Amino acid sequence: MIPGSDASNARGRRERPCDACRKRKSRCVIDESLRKSCMACGVHGQECTYNEDPQPRKRRLDNQGHELEALKRRSTAPEVPRRTVTLQTFTSMPKSDSPSATNPELYPLQNWVYSTHVGHTTELEPILFDLSAPGSNSMPESSFQKRDERTAFLVQQPRHDSTRPSKVSAMRDVEKLVKPHGPLLMHAYHSTLHRDYPVVEDELFHHYVSSGGQNIDPALLSAMYCLAVPSLVREVGEGAAPPPDIVRLEDAAFRAFGESLCQPTLSTVQAGLLLMQRPNVDSKTLNTQLVGVAHELGLHLDCSSWCVSDSERSLRKRLAWALYMQDKWCSLIHGRPSSISGTNWAVRGLKDADFAPSAEEAAKGSGSTEMEHGQALFTQMVALTLILSDVLDTFYTLQAMREVEDAGQNGTRLILERAKPVQIKLKEWFAHLPPTLKMDTSITTGKASST
Repeated sequence: MIPGSDASNARGRRERPCDACRKRKSRCVIDESLRKSCMACGVHGQECTYNEDPQPRKRRLDNQGHELEALKRRSTAPEVPRRTVTLQTFTSMPKSDSPSATNPELYPLQNWVYSTHVGHTTELEPILFDLSAPGSNSMPESSFQKRDERTAFLVQQPRHDSTRPSKVSAMRDVEKLVKPHGPLLMHAYHSTLHRDYPVVEDELFHHYVSSGGQNIDPALLSAMYCLAVPSLVREVGEGAAPPPDIVRLEDAAFRAFGESLCQPTLSTVQAGLLLMQRPNVDSKTLNTQLVGVAHELGLHLDCSSWCVSDSERSLRKRLAWALYMQDKWCSLIHGRPSSISGTNWAVRGLKDADFAPSAEEAAKGSGSTEMEHGQALFTQMVALTLILSDVLDTFYTLQAMREVEDAGQNGTRLILERAKPVQIKLKEWFAHLPPTLKMDTSITTGKASST
């Protein structure tokens, strides 16, 4: 039996915040490992007490001076126990629940979880998670995972039970729009777009074949179909079923993309990047939305030490740099400030391992020249975009333009001085271009290049 004082204290812990958190009006997160204090009191080095009674609510009176009946009923109702948050570190999670085992970011309809990055200025500072006890239970409705010593994510189930049926219904609607050309569209995308713009993992194509297109985010699936329709139109012969209605397919893609913004995954970023390749799309607005989603998913962070699978780590890096390129070129073309800042960008450079084909692709051994060409094209475009970022920061920020104006007659000299380092970088980039990417050369693979 628990002594009376301890029982009362334990019951108070579950039902209300401690005295200090009540005064600070902050969230009271229980440290289940110590059972003596909440995390905030532990950090501040103060005693965690539950002695003070809640402040009485001010009574609201009607015009005749009588207390409102609704408030009376609420005050006499039994108090609902306060829901506590149990913190779980990533290493304490069962292997079957970890992203490295199931890749919930890659197939959200199958794993049905969503994760958002916990920033360092929030009330739940990630470095405080080490104070929590390693949990041995399965993942609750909402929990925290540490990907490394400084990075944590809030992992949660969908907020509404109707979300999954709506996405499954949207996926079926997309398949109806492309029927019977779904497999042909997927093959066209893989053979013409995938190798030069590798924002989709190889495993998705094998998953599509094995599952018949099930459990793939409808926004991503419809976006891939949209980009593949032009290739299909050129290949459809006489007497075959007409190609899909691109207008209806594009509407379905944007509708599914908009719905996915409420609970974004990596598939949301993939779909957005592909949709921005469509003509007459307002890429300015879409780019801003995608950068916000990327911050939620931690794409701007260095994931090299995270406890995730190699395939997700490589995909994250490719998606991050694809979005980086999209943001900088949108800034140049539309004359808008860049949404990605170099001071908050920690993504490592791309390596050959980040383009390693899946086991199935490697076993086929086909298209190796095209794959190498696509990898070189993507990495060199990233390098060129880094130089473009220097150009934008050096000449086209409001501060840079003001400095040139304040220089007066010396403005031209100031511009030339700042242009010299950028010019040297651009010459070095051009000098180190692989021969296959030179404008006066082409690769011979027996078929036309996708570029």
